[in-house]
Amino acid sequence: TMQQPSEINDDLLRAWKLKKMLDALDQMKGHQTSLISLFISPSTQIPRINSLITEGLGSASCIKQTKTRNNVQEALRSIQARVKMFRQIPENGVVIYCGVCTEDDGRERKMVELVEPPKPVSHFQYLCDSRFHTEALRKMLNTEPTYGY
Repeated sequence: TMQQPSEINDDLLRAWKLKKMLDALDQMKGHQTSLISLFISPSTQIPRINSLITEGLGSASCIKQTKTRNNVQEALRSIQARVKMFRQIPENGVVIYCGVCTEDDGRERKMVELVEPPKPVSHFQYLCDSRFHTEALRKMLNTEPTYGY
C-alpha cells in the first residue's frame, strides 16, 4: 500500500523527534551502573516485567556504594510505577530509559523516558550502565529506505 504524503511527513517527524531524543540520551551520564535501559518486546507479559523489577530491587540492595544503590532502586521503583499503568504492551513494545543523570555542572536530575519504537522490539533486555543504550533504536531508524535524486 502506498503511503499518503501526510503519513510520510508524520513518519519523518516521528523519526526526527526520536533521533533528537536519542541524541539527548546519548549525552547523559550516570553514576557507575545507575542508568537503566529496559527493552520490552510486544510479547512480554506484564507480570514477568514486574517480577524482574522486583528481582532487580533485591539485587540492587547488594550494591555496596550507597549512592549507586539508591539511584538504581529509585530508577527501578520509577519503572515499576510506569509499568503498573500499562493495560497491555504497545504494538511494537516499549523502551524505558530511567535513572539519575549527572549534569555537566555536577547537579543530578532524575529522568524517565518511555519510547514506543518504530519497529517491534525483538526481545526483552534489561541493562544497567553509566550510559543509556540507544543503539537498537538507532538501528530501527536507519533501516528506512532512502531516496535520492
